[in-house]
Amino acid sequence: MKKFSKIFLMLIAIVAIMIFGVDVVSAAAAPQQLLTGPSSYAGNYIGGTYFETKTLSSGGYAYCLNINKKTTTNVKINRSNKMDNGFAYIIKNGYPNKSITGDSKVDYYITQMAVWLYQDETGQNEVGFGKNLNKDFRVLFANHEKAKKVVSLVDGALRERNKTVSCQCDGISSKVDDNNLYISKSGKYYVSKPITVTSAASYAVSFDSAPEGVFAANSNGEKKSAFAKGETFNVYVPKEKVSVGTTKFTVKMRTDYTVKCKSVVVYEYKPENAGMQSVIPAVPYEETVEKQCKNDTTLTFSVTVKEEEKKEEKGEIKVIKIDASTGEGVSGATIEFRDESDKVIDSWTSNGDYHTIKNVENGVYYIVETKAPKGYVLDSTPHKVVIDKTTKEATITIKNVKEEKRIVYIDKVDKETGERIAGAVLVVRDSKGNVFVEFTTSDTVYQLDDIQDGTYTVEEKEAPKGYVKSDEIITITVDDKHVSQTITFTNVKEVTDVPDTASNASVIAMVIGMFVIATGLGYVVYTSKK
Repeated sequence: MKKFSKIFLMLIAIVAIMIFGVDVVSAAAAPQQLLTGPSSYAGNYIGGTYFETKTLSSGGYAYCLNINKKTTTNVKINRSNKMDNGFAYIIKNGYPNKSITGDSKVDYYITQMAVWLYQDETGQNEVGFGKNLNKDFRVLFANHEKAKKVVSLVDGALRERNKTVSCQCDGISSKVDDNNLYISKSGKYYVSKPITVTSAASYAVSFDSAPEGVFAANSNGEKKSAFAKGETFNVYVPKEKVSVGTTKFTVKMRTDYTVKCKSVVVYEYKPENAGMQSVIPAVPYEETVEKQCKNDTTLTFSVTVKEEEKKEEKGEIKVIKIDASTGEGVSGATIEFRDESDKVIDSWTSNGDYHTIKNVENGVYYIVETKAPKGYVLDSTPHKVVIDKTTKEATITIKNVKEEKRIVYIDKVDKETGERIAGAVLVVRDSKGNVFVEFTTSDTVYQLDDIQDGTYTVEEKEAPKGYVKSDEIITITVDDKHVSQTITFTNVKEVTDVPDTASNASVIAMVIGMFVIATGLGYVVYTSKK
């Protein structure tokens, strides 16, 4: 019984597909080339018009675009023109994508006749050829049941012909619990309640007729002009930029994004031989369509400033620079007074006494040392100061620690004996090559103090008497990690020429030998004469 029920349900499903049809659209891209398949007799159902059923080698169907041309078999056909929405409608709602009568041969016939009639009525026949069907087709076959199916397809195609695919753009909306701005805790800005925006994508914020300096910021107080989808923001208006009374302005939120949707298209395929038949494959393809979506929403806000708020008491900040050990005032430090955005409001050089900053608006500020006094270590830590309704006076004390004295010892010694050498002229240069100091070595180590942090080189300008000049250049670094250091230059003694005694002895021996030989020869000659 269960098996019978399953078969019965399957039969119902098949019948439903045959009667009502389903949308069959290929998500793949239309191929550049197809191969035609065999043709067979399609029938003769309306007014004696008969023709062949055209297939593709892949097994699918195709519809001819000229009733007067021959069809081809096993011929390559190339993708050509994209057909209009009317052709796409006929292919999508004709055979085999939908059942029209339940008879596949009749359904193919009706679909092909609809293609030709649509061509005739929209003037899309091939140039040089007449109409495919009788110009009075609608009148002659007004009561013909199969012709009515043809006309129904064509009427649908005519409705769809000039329609364009319209991708749906989602709108944008905004809301806020209160459209008034209120003074912030710091007293520096008038601030709105959080603004919630519902949109399909990120959005940009702009202002119309707003006070100077107005800006939008996220929940962390970060200034921004564009916000992510779902991100809230607040509007800030500088207190000093609004006058007594009520000021109204508009906040605009806009989305600008691209949305993609699908369109159904069909293509004409042509053989290389222009005398043969062009066709439309019975496959509707999906095509991606893009649309630029621009939507905006606005909110109106009010800032109300009372007279007493404008007359609010301003603050005063005192700053002093002292020695960390003695507590005494220190002169020569460069100090800046900055607001919360890091903008420099005031700058001065310490003189050992208090520096007073008057008429300070409510807000968050920082005292920053940018240059330390001579002989002291820089304190680069920003010192935070808050002036608000409850705190109108503040004193900041910046302590400095003295720098540890930098010392470089330079020694000159004999390379072999290690004994110190006097009389060498050495030059110390800074990182720019400028001469920092030039000195002559003595029998004591040269001490270079009062030297600033940086990179230096030491080289020999003149060698000590009796020594070879050194070409060595020594680089030194002076900083917190290199407070005291010693560098040593070495010299090699010059070589003095020594007589070659062995060579002289050889010459003397040679002279003596020659004298002996000459004496001997003389004696022989003298004896022989006797």
